[in-house]
Amino acid sequence: MIFPLRERLIEHLDEGSMGRITASGSSGELSIYVMEGEVLAARSDDDDTMLLRRLLRNGHVDKTQLGALRTEAQGGRLEDVLLNKLPTEQAESLVFDRMRENLGRFLLAEEPSFERMDSLLIGHLHIGHNSRELLAELESLLESGAELASEKGLSTTLARSGFEPAPEHEALWSLVSEPRSVAWLLQKAPIEELDTLATLAKMLAEGVLKRVEDLTPEEEEAALMAELERAAEDPDYVEEPLEERPDEEVFEEELAMFADNDFVRGGDGDGAFTKTKEELNADRIDLTHGRDDMSALGELVGDQETADTAGVKMNFGGPRLSNDDAAKKVAVANEVMEALCTAFDTQDGAGAGMGRVQLLVDGAPSNFSVLFRNARAGSKGSVPGQVLIANLRKRPATEHRRLLNNGLANLIDRAMNMGAETLEDDDILDAFLETCVGYQKRLGL
Repeated sequence: MIFPLRERLIEHLDEGSMGRITASGSSGELSIYVMEGEVLAARSDDDDTMLLRRLLRNGHVDKTQLGALRTEAQGGRLEDVLLNKLPTEQAESLVFDRMRENLGRFLLAEEPSFERMDSLLIGHLHIGHNSRELLAELESLLESGAELASEKGLSTTLARSGFEPAPEHEALWSLVSEPRSVAWLLQKAPIEELDTLATLAKMLAEGVLKRVEDLTPEEEEAALMAELERAAEDPDYVEEPLEERPDEEVFEEELAMFADNDFVRGGDGDGAFTKTKEELNADRIDLTHGRDDMSALGELVGDQETADTAGVKMNFGGPRLSNDDAAKKVAVANEVMEALCTAFDTQDGAGAGMGRVQLLVDGAPSNFSVLFRNARAGSKGSVPGQVLIANLRKRPATEHRRLLNNGLANLIDRAMNMGAETLEDDDILDAFLETCVGYQKRLGL
């Protein structure tokens, strides 16, 4: 198995580099922090969501506590809250496993870049491990779970074979009380995804689990009857359908949410400017050629406006927010609002979701209420972008980007809290949280 970024990472460890390596992975941007020959942190855009899911799956918190944790983590990182709230050993294990998962994903990522730093001031750092041994362990883990991680592997349905599992595998074993797809098990497992895939592969190799196509006709009939009996007992029970993925275009559409959508400042995903130097400097004034700097400055700020200075403006701000950029940001928030609406419509009946979204809009904090004035949620939960943009334009131009970014981020955070506290069905909650993954990057925060 090929690991594209392994050698690049080893080079920085051998050099004793201090800084951050970033790359694009399946969960958005991955950041690996290195110093003095060790990996001290590994972060991704979906850390908070995945930590919340694992807390819930392990029974460490209930849904009310989940919402409280999200609220407390607003403006910061959830791992810092967990390290203060949970028993030390439990919190350290959760956070280290997340770091380990991110590092494994990084080995399969693309387009790395390195940012040298004078110090790593990023909060919790992981020490006491050997990074090279950890990399070797992760490579072995990735190789063992590679078959199940493929498109075909995720659609594989697994069932118990009749042999008892090892004690350390009982948590996964309990999820296969009836045949389940690998994709479903990844959603429900109380451990990180790479560990889940490797453990399932090991249980298959040991004969504890078997693929459904390996079942005898009698076992297949028994599995089918179990599904029918459960559906009869619980009319709301629907086995999660496995999404068809006929070609790679579907994956490209799914990954588009992680693309760089800032078309003014970034280009081709590498952070390059798309405007020429001349275009960027078109609204700036050169005070250095052909005249004394102080006299030129005096003319510009003096009491008397002259023909030379009339209409001249000095630009001290960042790029202005265009209507197109604003609409794209609103569309990101509306993806989450529509998912929340669907979740509550499914749980409480048609129309319930729209009411929930309207409560969020009406309940905006005072510093963001101007953005949502006169906004009414649609039947599918979307908030009218034209109303938000019209409200935005009533404010000074220098406030537009900050007000829209912070207002939409606050709306999404409150939606996630509402979902975590109120959605009772784990499957519905999971589907909603999946929509929220990477929203900060998509908003351009």
